[in-house]
Amino acid sequence: HPRGLPPTGMLAWFSGTRRYRYTEERLHAGEPLYAIGDFRTAGGGRQGFDRQAAKGQVLREWKGNYAGLLQRFDSNGDGQIDQAEWHRVRLAAGFEAEDRHRLASARAAQHRLVRPEQNLPFVLSSHGEEVLARRYRWQAAGGALLCLCGALLLASRLA
Repeated sequence: HPRGLPPTGMLAWFSGTRRYRYTEERLHAGEPLYAIGDFRTAGGGRQGFDRQAAKGQVLREWKGNYAGLLQRFDSNGDGQIDQAEWHRVRLAAGFEAEDRHRLASARAAQHRLVRPEQNLPFVLSSHGEEVLARRYRWQAAGGALLCLCGALLLASRLA
């Protein structure tokens, strides 16, 4: 490594560098899938349409290019958007928002399983619920046993 060897032993605990461990396993075609997470579908005409919010988004995009907005809607050429021209801008933005929604709805539905917010569980496994519960139960029991042994060892040293 160009920066030297990573710290080892007790020094590694206080060095501030984090080491990550990734475990990857394969899911094979035809295996059952057990999934817990936030399942979302986009496209396919399933999403709702908030006309005002969509129109506002289009207007924000258009205002970002004010020169283009003037070129497109300044009919009297005075370099400013007056009340009547602004009404046309808002009307056109509403039509543009509807067109965008129509195009997005025509696309095929796209399904996603993503990590949920607020520390809710996210599990993707080829093992069923019973196998996973048994595995985590044994891990919890082993951790509790280690804690108990450590507490007994500490109590015997202090006594």
